[in-house]
This record gives sequence, C-alpha cells and structure tokens, in this order.
Amino acid sequence: MKHSKKPLLLLAATLFSMAACSAEQNRAQRLDIKLQERFAKADVDKNGYVSAAEVDGKMPFVARNFAAIDTTGRGSVTLDEIRAYAISQKANRK
Repeated sequence: MKHSKKPLLLLAATLFSMAACSAEQNRAQRLDIKLQERFAKADVDKNGYVSAAEVDGKMPFVARNFAAIDTTGRGSVTLDEIRAYAISQKANRK
C-alpha cells in the first residue's frame, strides 16, 4: 500500500514553523529583559524617565534616536516609549 507523504510534510512544516515562532518569542523576551536592565541603569534618578544625558554612553540606540523617541518634546522618555519606537522601526524594516 502506497502512503501519501503530504501529511508528514505538513506536520514537519507545522513543527518547523512552531519552533521558529518559539525561538523568535524567546529572542524578544531576552531583548526586552536586556532593555529593562539598561533602562534601569541609565535612569540614575529612578524617576521612570531617562533624559538624553542619562542615556549618553549607556543606551546607544536610544541616544541616536532620542529626538524621534521623545515625541512629546519633554526632554525625557519612558521605557514604554522606547519599546514603541523600537517596534515601529522593526515594522518599517519589513
């Protein structure tokens, strides 16, 4: 009896896709933890915001893009604003 290989190929493709998604989620979690750690170190006065001076030399990506991240123009940014900017930049690269 001849068996079709299509179900096996479909299963293999599904498992591969699930593994890739899991790996991407793990990577995103690791990056977020690293971002939180860097933010905590840069936030010298522990007010929940970082200024351009605070990120200088500590968070190069944020320092380079500070004006774009600081959409309110208040001179400081939150961790959530940095995350939002990073996500928007990743979406723009696709």
